Amino acid sequence: MSISCNRCREDADCNLNGKCEDDGTCTCKTAEETGGTNYIGTHCEVKLKESTCGTIKSEEGNVTYSIQRYSESPGAPATTLFQQYNRPVYTHIENYPNATAGDIFWLLYTGRRWFGLTFNIITLNATETEVLQGTQNFHGFWSNTYNEGTIYVSDATIGDSPVGVDFYLIGER
Repeated sequence: MSISCNRCREDADCNLNGKCEDDGTCTCKTAEETGGTNYIGTHCEVKLKESTCGTIKSEEGNVTYSIQRYSESPGAPATTLFQQYNRPVYTHIENYPNATAGDIFWLLYTGRRWFGLTFNIITLNATETEVLQGTQNFHGFWSNTYNEGTIYVSDATIGDSPVGVDFYLIGER
């Protein structure tokens, strides 16, 4: 078990990967400041190199996921990294078997495990932006999601990425 304070007192509390602000939060360095690496997390502890971690492929079927960005205001470019529990959310971009119109497939971290989820924006009568906003601080057992939208679950991990983690397909419920 590890315990850490959510507040910083100095830049060292941000792992020297960000600046400790007056309100006790870390402002992490961006890829533009570091030459290609984003730092995320409460204490800028997660290192995300988009050139190596931005897109991942499954071992079987070449299913491809990429990190998700969104716009914080309508019409603005999608520059904000979508993340859960200080890990990037990966969105399916190609080769998912049996995908139908409106399907969204995500790999997201829920605090101890990576979940493979599916949402259909047509069935939900929602836009992708509304789904993004509605799942901030998502937990896999909210609103019956585990029973309805979860496709697979990983072994327990504290890793920054789903790469190298074993996943298990959810069978009959």
